[in-house]
Amino acid sequence: MPEASLKIQPKPLFRPLAEGLSSEPYPHLVLENYADEDLMRDVVRDVAAFEPSVREPQKYAGGYCYSTENAEALAASPAYQTLEDHFTSEAFYTEMVDTLGPFAEGRLNIDKAGIMELARDPEHRYAALKLSGTGPDYVIRDEHVDAPATIMTYLFYIRLPDDFSSGGSLNILSVDDTPWNWKKKIRHKLTGMHYKLAKTVEYKTNTLVAFLNTEMSYHSVSVRRNNIVSRIALQGGITGTRDYF
Repeated sequence: MPEASLKIQPKPLFRPLAEGLSSEPYPHLVLENYADEDLMRDVVRDVAAFEPSVREPQKYAGGYCYSTENAEALAASPAYQTLEDHFTSEAFYTEMVDTLGPFAEGRLNIDKAGIMELARDPEHRYAALKLSGTGPDYVIRDEHVDAPATIMTYLFYIRLPDDFSSGGSLNILSVDDTPWNWKKKIRHKLTGMHYKLAKTVEYKTNTLVAFLNTEMSYHSVSVRRNNIVSRIALQGGITGTRDYF
């Protein structure tokens, strides 16, 4: 009797989202080395060749110099298209809702089933390649929560090999409800804010961060310095037609 042939399973291109899950200070996930190493080598190469054509000085804090939902100039890159197809696919959004959606109860006025229904409609999914510019030190985003019509947000970093800047990392913040002391008084006087740093997600190639957007989902981006090339991220999420907190 002939031996049964063994089927070799292809290596997954992306890590399971649940591996990076955390519930504190609000539901989020962080995954380094999220995508296949060989795929990302080609993505970085092609994005690095593309970036000089759209590089601009940063004009103001909180904005992007370049943002596109289809990155037409990268259409000739099979690697980038594989990455973009993944982050715009129903399968990715379904996995994101399966991972973060159970935490919606008690935090949002929509449940996992309702989020899943929205996620299956391309009109409620968004994704864009966003570049922040060059020039003097600047703040990309101060402390904030995303708009209440946004249910989930993700960021995937594509850092160029010749990016020697510092900062540009995502700060995950918690509301500071500790008793007043001199440190808290000084922080509040200087910033007007009541936040504590819970986690910093370094701006590093092949790092994915995603979170459930609640009224407590405060985050910011650290000051970017020594900016000779663009800061690059694929950004997307799920939005609805009303406020969810």
